[in-house]
Amino acid sequence: MKLRFCLIIGLFLLTGSYLKADELISIYLNNSDLSPVRIDVSNISTIKFKTTKLVVNNNDNTSNDFYFSDIIKITFNEQGTSIETVNASSASIFPNPVKDNLIIQNAEKIYGSDIYIYSMTGVLVEKYSQWNGESINVSDLAPGVYFVNSNSTTLKFVKQ
Repeated sequence: MKLRFCLIIGLFLLTGSYLKADELISIYLNNSDLSPVRIDVSNISTIKFKTTKLVVNNNDNTSNDFYFSDIIKITFNEQGTSIETVNASSASIFPNPVKDNLIIQNAEKIYGSDIYIYSMTGVLVEKYSQWNGESINVSDLAPGVYFVNSNSTTLKFVKQ
C-alpha cells in the first residue's frame, strides 16, 4: 500500500508540472472492465492525496475518489491523439533492485523514444535519446527509488 502510494505521488511529480489544459488523465482501476476513468485536466480544480485514496476535485464542485489499492496505472496524454501506452503488466525492469545496468523488458512499443529517469522527488537525472532497447547504465546514480518514463509509460526501480 505504501509503495503504491509512493508510486502514484512519483507519477504526479513526474508529469504534474507538465500537464496542459488539453490533456487527459486516465486512471486504470483493478475493479473495472479495463476501461479507464478519463479526466480532462482543464476540469480539475485540485488533486489531493488522502490517507487511503486519491481525490480529484473538479471545477463543478464534484469529485472523484480513487483508493490507492484499486489503482493499477495512471497515464497522461493529449486529447484527440492516439498515443498508445504500454500496459504496466507488459513492460518491466530487470533486475530490480539494480546495481549497474537495468534492462527494460517487453518494451517494443517505446523503442526509438526518449527515455527519462527521474528521482523520487521528480528531478530529471538522466535522459536517453531515441532509446533502442539497450541496457541502461545507472551505476553513477545514488542509491534510492527512481522512475523511468517514456511515452506515458512509467516504471519504478530501486538503485542499490
